[in-house]
Amino acid sequence: MNERRFTLLVMVLRFDDSATRAERVKKDRLAPIRKVFDLVVANCRSNYSPGPHLTVDEQLVPFRGRCSFKMYIPKKPAKYGIKVVLVCDSDSHYMFNGLAYLGKDTVKIPRGATLGEVYMSDLVSPFQPSGRRVTTDNFFATLPLTLSLLDKDMHLCGTIRQKSYIPKELMEKVLPPKDSVAVFIYEHNLTL
Repeated sequence: MNERRFTLLVMVLRFDDSATRAERVKKDRLAPIRKVFDLVVANCRSNYSPGPHLTVDEQLVPFRGRCSFKMYIPKKPAKYGIKVVLVCDSDSHYMFNGLAYLGKDTVKIPRGATLGEVYMSDLVSPFQPSGRRVTTDNFFATLPLTLSLLDKDMHLCGTIRQKSYIPKELMEKVLPPKDSVAVFIYEHNLTL
């Protein structure tokens, strides 16, 4: 396909009805491609059964067009794009569930919770209760979320940020440089 044909197809390719788009964008920022995005995620769910180990993380999908929720992250290879939060099978790297980050003001965050907890709860809800293990980074991992997942027969493994619920003994522990020493604390079926 030559460049002229590709440009023509991109200009006329539409995923929704432009007559009703303005009304739908007021409620949903992803309205122009919501149906396609939901269809892709639904097909990913229906065509694969993930294994016992899952990974939750975010990915910046490169995009330079006009978009109110486009992000700029200077340390990423593609500095501009749309952030998507994904649940993937740890063995096959298959995406099983996903949510587009549309801005902090578009998500209702319960009092005392974090945005990462809200996303994690939504993304792993199809797996409860299943005994699966979820690995994630410090944006998603918190003690209240870990306890909530334990109640739903799921396990969470992740790095954590310094929070008030981390015991002082662990925070005050100074490890010598260049030593490979690990300190563990066990409590309430949790290992920290």
